[in-house]
Amino acid sequence: MKTNDLLDMIGEADDEFIHDAKVNQRQKVVRFPNWAKWSSAIAACLVLMIGCFTFFLHDIPDNETPEQSAGGGHDEGSVFMSYAGPVFPLTLMESNTNLEANRTIDFDFSAYQKDREDTQVWGNNGGVTVTDQYQLANTSTNDITVTAVYPFAGNFQTVKWPVITLNGNEVQWNLHAGTYSGGFQGASGSDETSSLNLDNITSWTEYVELLEDGSYFADAFTEPERLNQPVIVYKLSDLTDGAGEYEAAALCMSYKYNPEKTSIMTWGFHGGGIRADTGDEFRDFFIRDGLRKEGENVKFFIVIGDDIENYELQGYQDGSCTPGEEIDDASATVTREEMTLGELLREIAEISYAAISDNRYEGDLNRYLDKQISFEMYYQAMVKHFTAYGPLGTDPKERYAFGMLTDIVSEVAYHDRILYLSFEVTIPAGSSVEVTVEQFKNASFDYDCSGSENAGIDGYDMVTSLGSNITFTGQTASISNYDTIEILRQNFGFDIAGGITNVDLDMKEPHYYLEIKRER
Repeated sequence: MKTNDLLDMIGEADDEFIHDAKVNQRQKVVRFPNWAKWSSAIAACLVLMIGCFTFFLHDIPDNETPEQSAGGGHDEGSVFMSYAGPVFPLTLMESNTNLEANRTIDFDFSAYQKDREDTQVWGNNGGVTVTDQYQLANTSTNDITVTAVYPFAGNFQTVKWPVITLNGNEVQWNLHAGTYSGGFQGASGSDETSSLNLDNITSWTEYVELLEDGSYFADAFTEPERLNQPVIVYKLSDLTDGAGEYEAAALCMSYKYNPEKTSIMTWGFHGGGIRADTGDEFRDFFIRDGLRKEGENVKFFIVIGDDIENYELQGYQDGSCTPGEEIDDASATVTREEMTLGELLREIAEISYAAISDNRYEGDLNRYLDKQISFEMYYQAMVKHFTAYGPLGTDPKERYAFGMLTDIVSEVAYHDRILYLSFEVTIPAGSSVEVTVEQFKNASFDYDCSGSENAGIDGYDMVTSLGSNITFTGQTASISNYDTIEILRQNFGFDIAGGITNVDLDMKEPHYYLEIKRER
């Protein structure tokens, strides 16, 4: 299991997990097989309680150790537990533009100055200011206007947005979002047949696989398909547990249906199962909004295909829907509506976006959005993820097989993805312009208490041409404010002691990396 998965699962070990954990072993209820997704979360939480990630061993290539000095080898660098992604090159929407570019990139280590007090939670200073500059030359006899695009690895949560200038003047950019950049894996890293957990990118070579055919880039500038499939929606509102004496009171909705003709999805529900005595399927949720903040006190039960029959609502004391622990006064107002799947997802997105964008989730780091993320961008990302990996998707994953849309809706905020900043550039005939992108780049690192020999080491890397259609005439790299760092591994060729802090890059080398530690 990868440490990125650990963090994801910690974020996922919420009330849905707590709910399932409270199942009474004496009840005549068979829970849907969703427990594997949360078993790893239990282990993760226990490890954090102990205070270390001691069982996560870092994969260091056999021919490298942290003590190796700087060198000019052409290996790929370390595989870190938390990978921030490389610095990507500028690209253009247009092809065959007759434009050439010279690129210079600087890594500024000011954040590592000894007198700075601000450090990251994991113990490393963990960030550099990258100045990525391009001289775009027009060798033709006509002026050329293009749409330039600058990519960077990120997500929809708070980021430090790059600042882009054209000939020294700041430009306003338009934001475009790529889809989730990672994949899926089993509850354990060795389970390659399962797709219960997220599997974030851990090396630059995985970005090669993501970007090499151009489809990921193209999709970022394409609207999702319209979802016109009809659905039946039961909306549950005005939720109450009566006297309110049970902290974990739940409302259970049981029903009959033909699984060959009907699919069930939910939003705001926390679990479900099948009653062993009757064979009826049920879905349930905690009644009190304080246990799970969907944004509004409303739940959606969604039917695709033939409608359900003979549904019943029943409250229970402890969230397990155990016979014998009923609450007679628990209830909800139910309204039945027919709409399209697209209309449904938009309504859900509107409720969720309003909640997470104004921080009504009270500090839950998995459920907030940066102010630059518009509703339409959030909604389109949700639809794209649903149509790809949801229970009705083109490549459905076990993670979403139970049809709990809450998972998809909440995950969109923190999925790793490539974000693209586009802006217009005009280059006069026979002339050139200067495009400069300044961004704060987080470090790749291993967790301090992981037991890894790379703990305390920060990694930075860049790719020379991956994902770019620009013809580069040359690239150079430099480091600045480096007096408080020590370079441990690299393939740039910097030599601080020898005064070599500016180097020419070989365009045949697709990837450059730099691994350093702060001198204490």
